[in-house]
Amino acid sequence: MSEAFISDQLKVEPTDMQSSWIWREFLFGLLSFSCILAPPSSARSSVKVNLHDSATLPCSERCSGLVRWTASRKPHEGLSECNQTLCRSVKEGYQMIYDQYLKGNLSLTITDADFSKRTWYTCQCDGKDICDVSLRLEPPENVQQMNCGDNLTLDLPVSEPLMVTFNRTGDSDPNPVKLCEVKGRKLQCDPPYEERVSLQSSLQLKDLKDLDGGVYTIVDTENEEVVSTYRITVRGEKENWMLKIWEKKEFGIGLGMGIFLGALLAYFVPPQIVRGWMCLKRRTQRLHGHCTTAEVTSQSTTTEKVPLKEKSSAEAPENSKKMQPGESLILDLPISETARVTFTRTGDANQNIDELCKAENCKVQRVVQPDHP
Repeated sequence: MSEAFISDQLKVEPTDMQSSWIWREFLFGLLSFSCILAPPSSARSSVKVNLHDSATLPCSERCSGLVRWTASRKPHEGLSECNQTLCRSVKEGYQMIYDQYLKGNLSLTITDADFSKRTWYTCQCDGKDICDVSLRLEPPENVQQMNCGDNLTLDLPVSEPLMVTFNRTGDSDPNPVKLCEVKGRKLQCDPPYEERVSLQSSLQLKDLKDLDGGVYTIVDTENEEVVSTYRITVRGEKENWMLKIWEKKEFGIGLGMGIFLGALLAYFVPPQIVRGWMCLKRRTQRLHGHCTTAEVTSQSTTTEKVPLKEKSSAEAPENSKKMQPGESLILDLPISETARVTFTRTGDANQNIDELCKAENCKVQRVVQPDHP
């Protein structure tokens, strides 16, 4: 009874569970076999630095043979290499350190990281890949304050296809909108910006408006990497001229010095001295020659209206001057009526008054008077 039962069990077809278990075992064995045959993969990492900083691509591995770094763009051209004797830079700007190589530190140093050096780098030991390192750059941020009507210039630092996005200041939607796409020398912009954007060596947005303030982002679509950002503030037209003046450092310095010098002049220089200096300057400009005699005190002269009338309530101004022999004496005639000019000689004991001339309707008549002793 029991033998028949066992015989029946041995003839039973495998169940679904048994079939699934067999397939799992088969796949596991195949995977293990492929792993044994496949060579070990190199270590992969990424390094990110600021533009124009030095970058160190790490790789730690013992290698008694030749160590060589290459770039994925030109895998057959070496950048720097080391062996048991020395290290040398195959291409300028890339170097390895011999002491570190002997200790198993096979790192590569890039002295000036720029956008042309963004790629994958591979370290090889005797032709076998042991490290893969990607170099990336922190996107530089440019902050600018501009005025309405100005033109915004966006530099395009890489040759790969680019997309320019825009996030307006104060916009409730945090997602940026696409402004333009650049592929080589081809430019494709959204309709609102087609007439205002031009492409030369850089991208230019013309005639800025208040609503153009915000963050402009330039994205490398091929590598899905941001290459630069521009944070733009646009000022309104009414405040432009005031801000331009007040922001100049020279304006503040000049204003302060002007106030200081003005206060000094107002305190130390009376108006009378200023008027006297101006008068002296005018007289000096009329000088025609030089004299060697001593300074002579000018004779006193007066002008009065003809015919003589009653004196005005205001006193006639008296002018005192010192002149050189040979100079010309100019007497201002402050009235339009007929006037006569009289003369009293300095030191005259009789105080005689001589009439020099008459002035009538801009005509001068000289009156001859006998000389006084």
